[in-house]
Amino acid sequence: MLDSLESLNAPEDVINWFADFPDGPIKGKTFAEFRKNPNLSVDELFNIAQNIEQETQQKEQAKQQNIERQFPDSVVFAMSCVSNDNLKLWVKSIAYKKFGNDFSSYDQDVLRANLLLIEEWVNSIDKEELSNFQLQNYGFEDLVEQIKKFKQDQIEASGRDKLGFKEIMYGPEWSEQNLNGFVIVELNEKPQLVYESEILNHCVGRSDHYINEVKENKSRLFSLRHMRYV
Repeated sequence: MLDSLESLNAPEDVINWFADFPDGPIKGKTFAEFRKNPNLSVDELFNIAQNIEQETQQKEQAKQQNIERQFPDSVVFAMSCVSNDNLKLWVKSIAYKKFGNDFSSYDQDVLRANLLLIEEWVNSIDKEELSNFQLQNYGFEDLVEQIKKFKQDQIEASGRDKLGFKEIMYGPEWSEQNLNGFVIVELNEKPQLVYESEILNHCVGRSDHYINEVKENKSRLFSLRHMRYV
C-alpha cells in the first residue's frame, strides 16, 4: 500500500495515517476511496473509515436479526458459540436443517463445551483435510463422537515409544555425522500418524484422511526421528 500511496503523491500525513491504521477490510475500503480522490485529507479519511465501520456493523446486525427470525433460539445460541464461519454454516445448514438437531435438549454449558471441542479440532486441520472429512455428512452427536475418538487416539499414541515401524528407510549412520543416531522411517499405521501429530502439533493424524491416502497407495509419509523413538 505504501508504494501505491507514493505513486498517488499522497502527503506524508496521509501516508502516516494509513501506516498506523489497523489492517483489515475497513482500511482497504478507505484506501479504495482515496484512490478515487487523492485529494482527501486525513480528517476526511477518518470520517470515511468511521462511516464504513458503521455500515459494516449495521450489516452484521441485520444479518444477525435475519438469523434470529429464521432459526429457533437454541440454534442461534449454538451459532453464537463458535467463531469459525464453516462451523456456523454447519450448525444451521447441516446439523439443524439436514439432521434436525435443534440443540434444545442440551444444557447450554454442555452444548458450548462440545461446540468448542469441534471448533478446536476444525481449526487444527488444514482446509484440504476438512474438505476431505466431509463435515456435511455429520450431525451434532456423530461429529462430537468422531472427534472424541480422534482425541482418544492421540492420547493412546502419545505415550508409545515403540510404534511398530516395518523398516528403517535410512540411518542411523549418516555422511553428516551430527545426524548419526537419527533414522528416516515410513509412517503406514494410524497410531504412528497420531503420535506424529501429538509431538509436532500438526494435522497428519487428526483425522482418517492421511492414513486412508497411505492405505490406498496415494501417498507415502516419512518421519525423521532418533533411534530411541523407533
